[in-house]
Amino acid sequence: MSFMKNKVKNLIKYMGCLIMLLGLFGCGKQENEVNTNNSGTELSETEAETLKFSFTSRIEEADIWIIPDTQDNRKTTLWGSTTIKALAQDATAEVALSDLSEDGKYLLRVIDHDSMYYSADAIEIPEGCSMELKELDGPMSAELEVFDADGTSFATYEVFMGRL
Repeated sequence: MSFMKNKVKNLIKYMGCLIMLLGLFGCGKQENEVNTNNSGTELSETEAETLKFSFTSRIEEADIWIIPDTQDNRKTTLWGSTTIKALAQDATAEVALSDLSEDGKYLLRVIDHDSMYYSADAIEIPEGCSMELKELDGPMSAELEVFDADGTSFATYEVFMGRL
């Protein structure tokens, strides 16, 4: 029995030393960098690493993915968690995108609840913009229009449509 008590005491000593060492070396934690916006206001780490915009859908209720435009992302059909889940027709969602693109270009992938697939590539998304996805009058045609923060049309992208 005393043999077991000694083992436990030694284990507790070693655990205490390990915790102390981890505390001294910070467990790999780095000091937070201070990020500022254009006016010099300090931003939290979360605010500095997100792209904020609004997205309006004029199509059937749909799940929407907005991901960085990379070769790997263009080839995959697994896009991770939805950026916007079950956005109703004619509804608008406020988005804070944290998976940021290195070159500022993104892929749009949409699957509506009527099994229609929508896709657009190389989309530029300015901070504070609004985006609108809508079907056009022609068969199987849609577009994504991006408006800058002032409401001026920034760009229009042709959107591929196909039935799943």
